[in-house]
Amino acid sequence: MPESSSARQRLAEEIENLSEEEAVEVLEYISIMRLMKEEERHPEQFQRELLSLLSQPERGSASASRGRKSAE
Repeated sequence: MPESSSARQRLAEEIENLSEEEAVEVLEYISIMRLMKEEERHPEQFQRELLSLLSQPERGSASASRGRKSAE
């Protein structure tokens, strides 16, 4: 699996260049992706946990405002 290894190496390099805030956002994204995998097994629990993650005010506000700027 050379592709997987190179993807992991690339990810490690990218992580080194992230600010602390960006690292937190990546971890949130990973959490959401894991929840999506669990959705197939427990759809009701997935919805509750996803809404909980997305409703956290400090985490969602920075990425939302940055997303609006890049879309303009």
